[in-house]
Amino acid sequence: MKKSGLILLVVVAVAALAIGFVIGQVMQSTVSTGTKDDPLVSQSYVDKLIGERSAAMQTEIEELQADVSELQTLAGIEDTDTTADTDTSTDSSDTNSSDDDNSTSSDTPSKVKVTSNNVNVRSSASTEADKVGNAASGDILTYLDKKEDSSGNVWYKVQLSDGTKGWVAGWLCGTPY
Repeated sequence: MKKSGLILLVVVAVAALAIGFVIGQVMQSTVSTGTKDDPLVSQSYVDKLIGERSAAMQTEIEELQADVSELQTLAGIEDTDTTADTDTSTDSSDTNSSDDDNSTSSDTPSKVKVTSNNVNVRSSASTEADKVGNAASGDILTYLDKKEDSSGNVWYKVQLSDGTKGWVAGWLCGTPY
């Protein structure tokens, strides 16, 4: 009987080992595919999730761009993306022009929105120039011209609501529209 007990013990051990192996494989396959409810997820699940969100974000961006185009059409503003390249090549004589700045065609920007608080309006396109006024975040200014200084910083010539003309730092404003 000792021999049969030993055989039974070996069979039980082999069966337990086989069951443990199968359970281990099932657990490993569950973790490697992962789900949003698992505390640990696989790289493939994360990549899949990022791909889905990227596609959703791209769709949202396209819808917003369509909305912007529709609003520009309703407001009588043409697409400013096509004119952005031509605005950067302004001649220095254009930059220092006199009061002819009010003449704007339908394809050039006419407004710029201030995005920072307490923005100084200066007599020339420099942080060292005299202050001639100021603007607050959210103010909409009349856009007159654009200039790049020797450091590569963009400045916008604007007119305040009281008629004062001056220059504001482009990094403190949104893109002219």
